[in-house]
Amino acid sequence: MIRNAIQALALLLAVSLGATARGQEPVRAQEPAAAPGANDAYQVDGRDVLEVLVYGEEQLSGTLTVAEQGMIDVPLLGPVDVNGLTTLEIARHIELQLGEKYLVNPHVTVRVMEYGSKEIKVLGAINKPGLYYLTGPTTLLQILSQAGGISKVNIREVQVQRGEGTPIVVKLDDLVSGNGSGDFLLQKGDSIYIPDSLAVYVGGEVAHPGEVPYKEGMTITEAITLAGSWNATALKSTVYILRDGQRMRVNVRRILRAKDADILLIPGDQVQVPESAL
Repeated sequence: MIRNAIQALALLLAVSLGATARGQEPVRAQEPAAAPGANDAYQVDGRDVLEVLVYGEEQLSGTLTVAEQGMIDVPLLGPVDVNGLTTLEIARHIELQLGEKYLVNPHVTVRVMEYGSKEIKVLGAINKPGLYYLTGPTTLLQILSQAGGISKVNIREVQVQRGEGTPIVVKLDDLVSGNGSGDFLLQKGDSIYIPDSLAVYVGGEVAHPGEVPYKEGMTITEAITLAGSWNATALKSTVYILRDGQRMRVNVRRILRAKDADILLIPGDQVQVPESAL
């Protein structure tokens, strides 16, 4: 509970500082409740760097990088599959194999030295946008705090894109409310976007992905042009507009050929340009 209070305070402080700089009233909220599963152990994944210590056996100890397939190369044992295991489970697994073949009552400890696997993105109206890594069970509110908090006071919602499905839309009031109804654990590959009501976001296969200032009457082709236009790998026939938790498919190739009307955007829209499979 104390940890959650500190995280909520950090988030609100960042918002307050941004508001004060603009001479506006800061957003206020209460402490969020803890998310279910927040105490679960971290599960190792590809690209994590592990320190494996076999007590009394320096030649068997060392730093091992988890391969993309989830394997580590342990001295004497060779490849060991650790994907999805906790560090404690990995240690017990190595102890068991060493004890069966080579050592009497071995004692092994494993810890994560570098987290290189569970990458997420935080974009939009946030003080420190960029790539972040889940170093354990991490909630949406926690990662927003790590990213310096929301940078503007006119924000109404946070969007989380998970895979190819419809984005998860969380109202900011729910996220920072006392009941914690909007908070949840993040997953590897999540993309978090905080839409500015005075901008649209263009992502994917464009030259300069990011926010584009909104103007009245802006269309999808204009937004893409302002984002530096298409990359050569863009799939123009299948572009998506994310709006209010809904995903709309748009064939921009037909628009460019004057076969379909251009699509008007509204503030806060996200335009996602996928990569062509060819």
